[in-house]
Amino acid sequence: MLGVLVAYIASSQQVFGTGYGLGKLFPFAFGSVACSIALASFTNSRLVRRWGMRRLSHSALVAHLALSAAMALLGTAVAMPLWLALGGMAVCFFLYGLILSNFTSIAMQPMGQAAGMAASLTGSYSTATGALLGTLIAGQFNGTIVPLFTGFAALGCCALLAVVLVEGRAGLFRGE
Repeated sequence: MLGVLVAYIASSQQVFGTGYGLGKLFPFAFGSVACSIALASFTNSRLVRRWGMRRLSHSALVAHLALSAAMALLGTAVAMPLWLALGGMAVCFFLYGLILSNFTSIAMQPMGQAAGMAASLTGSYSTATGALLGTLIAGQFNGTIVPLFTGFAALGCCALLAVVLVEGRAGLFRGE
């Protein structure tokens, strides 16, 4: 899922600054999307108590995948207005904030004494993989936001597949 962030950072200037013609207003668009991650971090602390890490992160992952795919399909059918592209991006990154923080915690749960080493390995792997995949997605820029949302959907599919392979379908929405 870190590839989502890398893809956004690497292509947002092209998409919003050039594609949507924001120019000097681009930092405001970029910042508004970043605020959604901060809001997710604040919201996560309350929702995780009620839903549990797995149910919350897995539900957010499915919603992220569905929204990304819907936005990509919509973008291929019509020229997406700026307000819709920014709104979709903000919601995707709100969901991303719920996913990444909980996935990291879930990955560390069984590590106990080796949590430091496990965090280093997990961080290194996810950063390297995210940088590679995010850069590949950003390289698909075609003047629209469609490649970005398509890449988000593809990475969401990969993450969902990994969750199902590791936890099985029964573990997908359990509330721990």
